[in-house]
Amino acid sequence: MKKLFRWTALWAAAVLLLLAAACGGEKQTASLTAEEAFPTLLGQDYEAAYLLTNLGMTIDSTAGVDVDGALYYPAVSEKYKTTADLRALLESTYADSATVDRLMATTDQKGNPLFRDIDGKLYQSAQGTAASQWLEPDLDNIRGQENGDQATAVVQETGLDGFLYECTVTAVRSEDGQWRLTAPRSEAPRKKVGDVLTGEEDQQPQVSSSQVRQMAENFLMALKAGDTQTIEELAGAQPGTYQGWSALEISKAELNETLEEYETGGTYRVALTVDNGVGLLPEGEQIWELWIRCDENLQLKAERFQQGDPAPYRHMEHPAGEQVSRMLSYFGGPDFQGPSQLDDNIITEYCLQVLAEENGFQDSGFTLEQVQQAVYRYFGLENFDPSGTSFYRPETDDYMAYGRGGIEMPEYNLYLTQGDEGKVEVRLYTYQDPLCTRRDKMQLWTLSDNGNGTYEFLSAVTGEPDGGEQQSAQPDTGEEPENQE
Repeated sequence: MKKLFRWTALWAAAVLLLLAAACGGEKQTASLTAEEAFPTLLGQDYEAAYLLTNLGMTIDSTAGVDVDGALYYPAVSEKYKTTADLRALLESTYADSATVDRLMATTDQKGNPLFRDIDGKLYQSAQGTAASQWLEPDLDNIRGQENGDQATAVVQETGLDGFLYECTVTAVRSEDGQWRLTAPRSEAPRKKVGDVLTGEEDQQPQVSSSQVRQMAENFLMALKAGDTQTIEELAGAQPGTYQGWSALEISKAELNETLEEYETGGTYRVALTVDNGVGLLPEGEQIWELWIRCDENLQLKAERFQQGDPAPYRHMEHPAGEQVSRMLSYFGGPDFQGPSQLDDNIITEYCLQVLAEENGFQDSGFTLEQVQQAVYRYFGLENFDPSGTSFYRPETDDYMAYGRGGIEMPEYNLYLTQGDEGKVEVRLYTYQDPLCTRRDKMQLWTLSDNGNGTYEFLSAVTGEPDGGEQQSAQPDTGEEPENQE
């Protein structure tokens, strides 16, 4: 399943950090209302999160100091010269002293303090933290409500997963008259409210939730009437893609349940009764799922129309499904009977990307031992030698994979089944049509459970979409084919 990513997120993060730095820790005017104080508080909160989870502090990587086997770099900052300056930022942002103490005790991946003072100066660990800041707040889109010495604010956030969120934060007026947050924004309750749209930064959705529902209803009316031209237009399909659907006899096609609905899309369950499927659709009373989404040009389109429970999307969130999705996004769908058949560059880059994510995308490279441990974890290969790959840096004797774009994949679903002895089978189905009703290819991935939330890749083999029988028109029912050999 393709997602839209906001590639300007890093730029936006830098801008927000600068904005936060300009106001972080400054004493509020006593007469400020909560609504006036929220932008400053949330800016300081963002700065604190960026420093504590994204290695946002500027450091001098040429002046590292070893402390009991842990490498630390001196901070290069006029604002943060000691840990006391960091504490001052947190104390001006959060009302609870326990929250301040907890954040000041943040550790790196190896359990060492993330920040410490050495000879009266602030130093940061070279290792990253386990968490990362992945939700960007919109400081110009805050809706506040004040009630005496307490206040709440709804903040819109942009997620790096391709969705828009809203979270609710709370602030209280302290004894000194200053407003402070009761907890970090990252710990606030939130909900998904829409898709992130690509394009110009000031571009806004030109549709409403009522238009989204109308699009869904128009699709169902066209389906019931056998109006293939309208179906193809609504799905953004080439003329003739659904030509055979004009012969369908459908007596009922109605919205049965709204799963989600917002300005840029909606997901609906559809009650469908097919009297004559002409070999294209199964007959009888059924429940289907219809996705309506905005494309990159802010145009609504019917994106998916599939029968049954949307199990494939949950399978993508399973750790084994996530690993397969990661492999697909980096390298497409490579076939291999065993990990040793994969190119060393594929194995090395996959592991380096995982290591970078686990370690907060640190600037320094990874050691041979770290790479070999990851290779053994994900590919089961012992004593792997990555020195011949393009990711080896002889000048520092380490390994580094830099940022990269993804592979453009067709629409796909993943179906996961549990096998014997801890093995998991993940079936990848790609589709011939925009609505994902006709399977094109099946690739069977086999992984083994490591018992720690990660899986070892064993093989990936491409075959016909339904166990050898080429499927040209049958819709995806969401059920596993009986013959899977």
